[in-house]
Amino acid sequence: MQKTPKFLEKISALLENTKPKTENCNSCGETFNIKEEDIETAKKYLAPLPTDCYHCRRKLRLSFANYTTFFNRDCDAPNHKEKVISLIPEEAKCLVEDCEFYWGEKSKRPHVEYNKNELFFDQFTDLFKKTPQPSLTKDASNFNSPYTAYGNQLKNCYFTFGGLKAEEVDYSTWPIHTRQTMDILIALYSENCYECVFPEKCYNCKFTYFSKNCLDCDFCYDCRNCISCFGCVNLRHRKYCFFNQQLSRETYKEKIKFLRTNTRSGLLEQRRKFWEFVKSQPTRGQRNEHSINSTGNYIVHSKNCKNCFWVLESENVNNGDFLLKLTNSADVTIGSMSNELYSVVLVGRESFGTKLSVNSNTISECEYVMNCKNCNYCFGCIGLENKKYCVLNKQYDADKYWELVDEIKTKMLEGGSYGKFFSLKLSPFPYNSTLANLIYPSDEKSIMEQGGFWHHHQATDTQGLPIIELNDIPDSIEDVGSDITDRAIKYSSKNLFKIIKHELEWYKRKSIPIPSQPPFERMHERFQAANNFQVMETICSKCHTLIESAVDPKENSMILCEKCYQKEII
Repeated sequence: MQKTPKFLEKISALLENTKPKTENCNSCGETFNIKEEDIETAKKYLAPLPTDCYHCRRKLRLSFANYTTFFNRDCDAPNHKEKVISLIPEEAKCLVEDCEFYWGEKSKRPHVEYNKNELFFDQFTDLFKKTPQPSLTKDASNFNSPYTAYGNQLKNCYFTFGGLKAEEVDYSTWPIHTRQTMDILIALYSENCYECVFPEKCYNCKFTYFSKNCLDCDFCYDCRNCISCFGCVNLRHRKYCFFNQQLSRETYKEKIKFLRTNTRSGLLEQRRKFWEFVKSQPTRGQRNEHSINSTGNYIVHSKNCKNCFWVLESENVNNGDFLLKLTNSADVTIGSMSNELYSVVLVGRESFGTKLSVNSNTISECEYVMNCKNCNYCFGCIGLENKKYCVLNKQYDADKYWELVDEIKTKMLEGGSYGKFFSLKLSPFPYNSTLANLIYPSDEKSIMEQGGFWHHHQATDTQGLPIIELNDIPDSIEDVGSDITDRAIKYSSKNLFKIIKHELEWYKRKSIPIPSQPPFERMHERFQAANNFQVMETICSKCHTLIESAVDPKENSMILCEKCYQKEII
């Protein structure tokens, strides 16, 4: 910061003697509090105090992460005419190149000459329109996994977003050290599981939520070290339990035999009974474990993480979501193994000192960059790799770079735009394909008014196929023929989905009926099971202390603090 003295003087004067206060959010109009920690964050990262509330800032960052939908579209690379798998649909107002070409030597990056008489964001938008976006964000370590995005070391995976060292995982989000699994949300060291949320070290489990070290368990919620249990809640070290009732091995096996979970009707009936039972049992408000001085939910082996959600092995983070081994950062959505990040999305892999940036890895001391790799000291750049001292993609020497950055940041600060994240119109993704729409559902009209866009996507793999109504599919998976993979299943008046060959083989092998919803709807239900990664204040039903809860009090009347919950579990 000593190299931007004019900016340092301005921002220091702006933040000097700042006190906690109440403001109106520029985006939603709701009042929100500027707290002492917000002031400390602003001073640490030399950024103005936020003018939007936490939820609006979080929602905007989430809108830059498509974690739900793949599209088939034309490639815009020169002399390319092929269709490519892409996170960005045709209707997006940006160029898209297949990711192999994008990061190859043939792809060109335009630049913009900074004009001090024009606003920085106008010039950045001009660069955005000229610069292609990669069709996918995927790692070279992935193998035979074309329909995947954001993950590392994925092998034989399909329709999977994020994750690490996963193999044969389909229709899932963030599988970590997980294999032969389908339809999960965040799995750790699990195998052979189906339709689970937060399974950890689980094997051969179905419809299991927030459970650990479980074997052959179906429809279990917050269970630990259980074997062959069905419909159970809050159990520890148990075998052969049915809706928390202890049975003999023989009685349990006989009871399970007649549940008809190999049929859609039977499975739906057991799901209904299970969730009714879950709501009748005590539940913990928070699921933070082995963590110190932290608030939010799903915080594990972490310290000093405030208002964070699904954070592993991290320290000193405020307002973070989906983080792994992140330290000393604030307002971060999806980041890993990095330090000193502020207001970023999908920035990680040993990145440092970076602010207000999107989808970049191994970068340091960068601001307002997109899709960059191995870059240092870049400002307002898109798609660069192995670069230093660039502004709006143009190369400068170090002295000129710092002089120009000082001028730009000072002018932005004076005009009130410095510290603000990219506007929604710069997200290449339709809002309804992003994490934002899962956590903050919206409607097309309001998104269009904010400058975003909405897709009315129909899966291309169903085009031209004969349509079959869901009710016309045999109830039992044993009666479903192989020709189902040649049909488009009608889910609603406008939506179709398709079962692929190895998916059908999985259902047959596991005696699971054909799902009654397409992948996106199933994904949405899993996020709802985690309360869309939000907490609310409520009262512990036992000790009546004020607590944060990831469970809506309307859904369960027995929400407990951690201390009371530990006394209640079986």
